[in-house]
Amino acid sequence: MPETPLEAPQPRTLLIIEDDPLFSGTLADLAAAGLPGTAASSAATLGEGLRRLRGGGIDLVVLGAGLGGGPGLPALDMIWRDGGDLAIVLVAKDGADTMARLAIRRGAEDFLAPPDLSPGRLAHCLLSAFERNARKRESEQRLRENEEMFRVISENAGDLVALLDQSGRRLFQNFAHARTLGFTMEELNEFPPMFLFHPEDRDRLQAELAELFQGGREDTTEFRLLHKDGTWRHFEGRAAIVRGRTASGDLAIIVSRDITARVKADTELLKAHAIKNLILENSTLGIAFVRDRVFEWVNSRLAEILGRPLAQLLGAPTRILYPDGASYDEMARSTYDAMRRGERADVTWQLLRGDGSSFWCRMIGRPLNPAIPHEGSVWLMEDTTENRKIEQARLSLEVQLRHAQKLEAIGQLAAGIAHEINTPTQYIGDNTKFLAEAFQDLLRVVEGLEEALPEPAGPLARILEEVDLPYLKEEIPRAIEQSAEGIARVTRIVKAMKDFSHPGSEEPVDVDLNRSIESTITVSRNEWKYVANLVLELDPNLPPVLCYPNEINQAVLNLVVNAAHAISDAQSADPETKGTITVSTALDAGMAEIRVRDTGTGIPEHVRPRIFDPFFTTKEVGRGTGQGLAIVHTVIVERHKGTVAFETETGSGSVFILRVPVTRDREGGRLG
Repeated sequence: MPETPLEAPQPRTLLIIEDDPLFSGTLADLAAAGLPGTAASSAATLGEGLRRLRGGGIDLVVLGAGLGGGPGLPALDMIWRDGGDLAIVLVAKDGADTMARLAIRRGAEDFLAPPDLSPGRLAHCLLSAFERNARKRESEQRLRENEEMFRVISENAGDLVALLDQSGRRLFQNFAHARTLGFTMEELNEFPPMFLFHPEDRDRLQAELAELFQGGREDTTEFRLLHKDGTWRHFEGRAAIVRGRTASGDLAIIVSRDITARVKADTELLKAHAIKNLILENSTLGIAFVRDRVFEWVNSRLAEILGRPLAQLLGAPTRILYPDGASYDEMARSTYDAMRRGERADVTWQLLRGDGSSFWCRMIGRPLNPAIPHEGSVWLMEDTTENRKIEQARLSLEVQLRHAQKLEAIGQLAAGIAHEINTPTQYIGDNTKFLAEAFQDLLRVVEGLEEALPEPAGPLARILEEVDLPYLKEEIPRAIEQSAEGIARVTRIVKAMKDFSHPGSEEPVDVDLNRSIESTITVSRNEWKYVANLVLELDPNLPPVLCYPNEINQAVLNLVVNAAHAISDAQSADPETKGTITVSTALDAGMAEIRVRDTGTGIPEHVRPRIFDPFFTTKEVGRGTGQGLAIVHTVIVERHKGTVAFETETGSGSVFILRVPVTRDREGGRLG
């Protein structure tokens, strides 16, 4: 098949280096015939050809095989040295397969011998060489443009850009290195590999670099570089592999960013966190962050206070701390309402430890957002049980002192009143008795006169008719009897006052508890008679009880007064209906038991744990002092080593149960 000449896309310049003018001319004619428009020139020697190449403007060289320079064709290297990376086609006057293979191996585009020296074959060979050379130069141009673009970008980038070989030697580094590290570019280029890296980072970075070249996996790492002022700057770098397009083989391109400020900020933040954690974990206060009444974070001190493992508290609802739902709900009302008002929540509440024991805890809460405190609040918690005991002891001592002063004042007043009432009462009683006896004597005289004068006349008859003697005979004894009963009642009241106000003894005495209770009920009658009926159920077989009688009287009085107040509160809906107060005594296992029961309002669940606290009261100002039940607890528990308990039902009433030992060791100090 005849060969079709290829059209050259544009004019090309061709240099024929051949020492045979005839053969050189033939090659020029063949090229002109096969590639019209190709500018061909010739050189008779290799030296002449090299000079022409150094002048530039040559696109392709046709080299006669006889000018190859001998074995190895060294002329090829000379041409590439002086003319650049040109395409070279070797031609020979006769075939030489060995030389052809050598030429192709050395990088020549092609090898032509006489059988192939037709115009079409030569044109095809030259055109292919021209095109490959053009594409190569175009690629080189794009490469140069890309390299220039890379240089411009890297030189103006804020990040550090470097090319490293496998030894860590920097083949390229942009100006950001000098700008960031304070060195000149000349100084940077003189440093040996890895010199700028921190000694503690070098081995790790060398290992990471070797792994990068081996596996090609891109990764981010952190390291430190030396600044000219002697300090170490922190960097974050990302590396990638550029596979062997250069004489240096594979390269690693590393883009690094100065993170010194960030590391410093992180260090300061970590330091602040460490200080905060040190403070929080070593605080004497329990600290918690609560969201939606669930523990999201607690310190170890709070776990100690609550007697629960830290892991058990995290994520647990705060409900586990409260003895009942009412206490839990009341605490929320007391605190979250205050926080919504922008106030600090500050309460002392009775909570439960992990073992079920109760303790008093002061809790101070601050919300992140007062408008929605349940979405996040910080709480400081302190076990105040011991402080509370100390405070209660102080308050109890204060209550006892006031109680003693009150008893002393009441005793003195009652004793004085009793004394003042007792003397005229005796006069009245004696005179009433005398009048009763004298009236009987007079009655006998009148009856004798009636017998002696069955029909009196004159003034006597008129007098008898006026005075209505039968009426006087009937009513005077009745009036005298009622007066005697009144005097007896006054006498009992006076005796009760004297018993109630009997001065306290330093030592306990055996007391008829029933009689003491009766006296107390008598003197407190004005407190309960308008709102309740009082029922006494006293055990007649109750033996004498070794106690401080005036203190027992005061305890019973306080309970009776409280019962009357509770019934009064319950009667607000029906004032005409009286309630009932029942006071009973009994002997139970060597303990004298006093029960005071009422049909009042009962005790609200959320205040029950605090009713014996000194000065705690739910009554309005002027009606309650908060000392009544505190005195009862002090008298029975501390002074008499007994117990105080209560049973209550909201809306139905309460019963208080006092138990004191009937006998105690006077010498053993069992009394307070």
